[in-house]
Amino acid sequence: MKVLKNYVFLFIICFFVLPYRVYPGTISLELKTTVELNKTVIFITLEIKNNGDSEAYKVLPKVHILNEIHQGQIIQSIIPGQTDISHFEINIKEITKGRYPLVIDVDFHDGNNYPFSALSGMTFHNIEDVNPNLAVTAKDISIELAGMLEVTLKNLDSFDKNIVAKLVLPKEIISPNPKLEFNLNAKSAKKIEFNVKNFAASNLASYPVVCFFEFEHEKFHYTQLAKSIIHIKPEENFFRKTRRTWEILSFILGLALIAAIIYNFLKQRQSIKLK
Repeated sequence: MKVLKNYVFLFIICFFVLPYRVYPGTISLELKTTVELNKTVIFITLEIKNNGDSEAYKVLPKVHILNEIHQGQIIQSIIPGQTDISHFEINIKEITKGRYPLVIDVDFHDGNNYPFSALSGMTFHNIEDVNPNLAVTAKDISIELAGMLEVTLKNLDSFDKNIVAKLVLPKEIISPNPKLEFNLNAKSAKKIEFNVKNFAASNLASYPVVCFFEFEHEKFHYTQLAKSIIHIKPEENFFRKTRRTWEILSFILGLALIAAIIYNFLKQRQSIKLK
């Protein structure tokens, strides 16, 4: 029985060192924004709904508009399924007619007081709406520590455009080059890339990001918006990298355990017959 005990001991060790996943609760904040501009005052209504299964704490909504940040009131908590509404009334300076970017940024914490953020991007127009005639597509990407976010632009107009591209990221992800300036010729296409890095993102989480493309033409301001999602892959530790080896070893030891049990059973049965 000593051999049998050793096999059982080894099998238990392999079972417990094999990688396993823990599925924690999730906080998923859905942001809905309505905007109304009345001359030099912009009225913003923000609905924040928790679509997750865990409570969000210390929820702080912020509005980024015309290079300014306006902070709302802290919401102590939003339970799963609950919607909270924040209102902003912001005085803005006189601006050129056209369309401009607007970003909603929400900071919050989980039950362990770990900080997270949610991001939403949109545009609003002043006096007259305009069509940028700029087709943009951004690819979703998966990264572990770093990666490249690729965006394709197509100028559908018959004139060149001097474009300023601004990548807006949640605080968990950073970029050394979030702003690019370039010329896009008439009836042409161009691919640009942003280097993004995992600064404090959670494994297996997905982070929406937005990129604005702005240019001026004939006294109008134009803005186009591209959206993407950055998925975070878990950084592999030793056991994850060698998972297949451990699975095979566990399977072999499992077979060895069964063989040992059968062998000892047959041996004891033969000993009884000989007696």
